[in-house]
Amino acid sequence: MRKWLVSLAIALPLLAQTEADFRNIYDAFNRALRAKLYDAVTAILTEEQIKLYAATPLAQRPMFYGMTTRVPISYEVEYVKVSRDGLRATMLIVGTFAASSGQEKSEMTLQFVKQKDIWRMERPTYGSDPDRRAKPRNLIMGSRADYAETAGAELGGTVLRLVKQDAGTVYVVRRVDEEEAVFVPKALVSRDFVPGSVVSFHAAQHKSQKLKYWAESASLDE
Repeated sequence: MRKWLVSLAIALPLLAQTEADFRNIYDAFNRALRAKLYDAVTAILTEEQIKLYAATPLAQRPMFYGMTTRVPISYEVEYVKVSRDGLRATMLIVGTFAASSGQEKSEMTLQFVKQKDIWRMERPTYGSDPDRRAKPRNLIMGSRADYAETAGAELGGTVLRLVKQDAGTVYVVRRVDEEEAVFVPKALVSRDFVPGSVVSFHAAQHKSQKLKYWAESASLDE
């Protein structure tokens, strides 16, 4: 996880493919929003969003973008995932915002779409504070004997991160308001199981740590 102060440089890459490229687009969005240059933001938004903006009465345009206080002081990139066709990308970030109580965090999903060979951005989708989600105490997964004898759990979710181990890989997946750790033996691991992908598991639940699982099968849902 990497932390970045909102950049002052302006750049809108035409062929963005890297985390830095998508950060540049998001930073340009934030600069225009903070300066209340609402028309300038239209150069960043998708064509569909531009049409919605044009149809919005002038007095309501500030609210079209949300309150400027929702521009983060800083943010951490959780992952960037580009679609297989190279036309869409998702960047999940955790933003730190000024608040009356000091500071607060919010998970944010940024969607990018390539239109006429230029990457454009949807308006951000705000989520909850990830620190408040239920999570496994650690990623020490133990052995198969630590889990239920029968793999009776069917679960799936978006992969937030992964940790490779000698015998397999631990995938941390988000399911609504909690995170779960799933150990996948090496023979079942796929190169397609990357952060941002949605994976389903047939697994056995840990006998005492309810947010840990041992997978007996795993498949990509995309």
